[in-house]
Amino acid sequence: MRLPKIGITMGDPTGIGPEIIVKALSTEEPFQVCRPFVFGDREVLSKTIEMLGLTTTVEVFERIPEEGYLPQRIFLAPLSQLEADSLRFGKPDTKCGEAMVKYVEEAVKWVRSGKLDAITTCPINKKAINAAGHPFSGHTELLAHLVKAKSVAMMFLGSRWKIVLVTTHLPLKEVSQYITFDRILSTIRMTDEGLRKYFGITHPKIAVLGLNPHCGEDGLLGEEEKMEIIPAIAEAKSQDPFPLIHFSTSHAALHLMLSSPCITTKASFPLRWSILRKRSI
Repeated sequence: MRLPKIGITMGDPTGIGPEIIVKALSTEEPFQVCRPFVFGDREVLSKTIEMLGLTTTVEVFERIPEEGYLPQRIFLAPLSQLEADSLRFGKPDTKCGEAMVKYVEEAVKWVRSGKLDAITTCPINKKAINAAGHPFSGHTELLAHLVKAKSVAMMFLGSRWKIVLVTTHLPLKEVSQYITFDRILSTIRMTDEGLRKYFGITHPKIAVLGLNPHCGEDGLLGEEEKMEIIPAIAEAKSQDPFPLIHFSTSHAALHLMLSSPCITTKASFPLRWSILRKRSI
């Protein structure tokens, strides 16, 4: 079986993306499951290799090769010509911001044209891409724009547990404004459709987490559950046979098929913590 071709976008040239790529593609593991192809900057990657004291090489291609993928060989589409020596770690300028977006834009084009099977993205600096004139608060919003998606949701994947977010990149003080009946209902429907279509789950079990402590305690600790979340669940149940369960974030049942938390950080933390502890969820 031919291994899938996976595009890797370099992300912030002054961030951890270049180091992650160089270290990962200097090992055997990625090449056992895919054929990785990088979208980034040759000089930045070369300087990173030198900094790490590795013998990895960077090879430039205009087209994705079919063969030759081996550890310590980075196949690259060079989409920027940054002056690596002038870059400062953690201090991206507008040129870096423009480059970050360009890597993603080109990778998406290659996926949509069938040249790649999928992409994976290294972290971007959201302030830098906005300073470069691209008004997106994260990869999710940028990718949605590039594919002209009418609705989009972010999903975290574990081997048994999947998490879909109602909100993504927002200041914490604004989150409650986005916990609306329509947004929650839309997320439930996308979740159900995605589980059926992409994971072959015939009867998904969807658990919807609350926003406030104890799910608002009937309005005492917040109105969002009473006014928005619970009515959205009721509407979903009335229209389709969703097996939905609503429970407080402080008592999340990890055995359920999927959860839809309202805040990115507290949604992703249990999954990431479990992975670090090498527990399967």
